[in-house]
Amino acid sequence: ATYKGVSHFKVSTGKFERIYFQHPDRNFEVGNRFYNLVFDQQGNLWLAGLGLFRYSIATRQSEIFLPVRDDSTSISDGNLITQLVYDSVHQGIWCTTGSVLNFYSLEKKVFYHRLNNPLHWSVLNEADGAEITMDNELRLWFRKKSTQTLCVIDFEKNEIRDTGKKVIYGVKQISTDDQNRLWVFYWQYPAEIVYPEQSYIDTTFLGHHHAHSAVSNKANSLFIDHDLNYWIASGDGISIYD
Repeated sequence: ATYKGVSHFKVSTGKFERIYFQHPDRNFEVGNRFYNLVFDQQGNLWLAGLGLFRYSIATRQSEIFLPVRDDSTSISDGNLITQLVYDSVHQGIWCTTGSVLNFYSLEKKVFYHRLNNPLHWSVLNEADGAEITMDNELRLWFRKKSTQTLCVIDFEKNEIRDTGKKVIYGVKQISTDDQNRLWVFYWQYPAEIVYPEQSYIDTTFLGHHHAHSAVSNKANSLFIDHDLNYWIASGDGISIYD
């Protein structure tokens, strides 16, 4: 996802294919700014921008989801979307609009949010429209609107567990690792690793301790490969933790 459409790298040719979209209400430049992407199990690419975009890999057809007046089953509002999570358990896409958490049901083809909540999910009433992530146990983590603390939803019980960890310093992204720890990346502050089960916060892991320390403690994102190497991106380069 880029600020100028989608770049698709084809391994077979070693070249990038550029994919652009038409937004009904925005010009080309603004309508093609994307901030996040996920894939579903049907081979669709979902993109976060000024609306929720769906792109079919098979047919190359695209669709944009925008709010429809007097239709509570449409997306809650037309604000900028920056966060996406594909939920394989509930078969849908979680997305944030900056103020409201939405869930798009791939089966029902409708949006659930606090104004349309037929399943009475407590998370739709409590969550801020901010950073979300899903761990290895397919649990959804979010920031609680009233307290700005990290929380997780137990969908079977429809209960929210609050970690008590406040996240208030301008968060860039929240990710989970293979141990279900939460990595909190800030715009201006050093990253933190939250151990939710132990109520412990590690603020020193990315600090400079020796020659093989991370290149920066102000990280941007985390990627874990098949060999469980941690790739940590920052403004000063990439650190790989074996």
